[in-house]
Amino acid sequence: MLLGIVLFVAAPFSVEICVFLMLALIADGFLQLLTRYESTNLRRLLTGILFGVGFYELAAWSVIQTVTWGHELGKIMRENWMVGWMG
Repeated sequence: MLLGIVLFVAAPFSVEICVFLMLALIADGFLQLLTRYESTNLRRLLTGILFGVGFYELAAWSVIQTVTWGHELGKIMRENWMVGWMG
């Protein structure tokens, strides 16, 4: 989590990069499910770290977008309320 915070503050990733980072774990899991292949502990660790960073960045981006949208909506509602109230 600390790595995700540092990366988000230093240089936030785009949504596409977040999804790409998460795909490594998803692909490894499906490969194990559909074939006789079994992942090693190191591969699980690395794909887990990539997925965690991608998921954290995506969640942080989502929260920031939601708060920004809510703030803008609140400003619009306040302006419309003031116009209607004043007459």
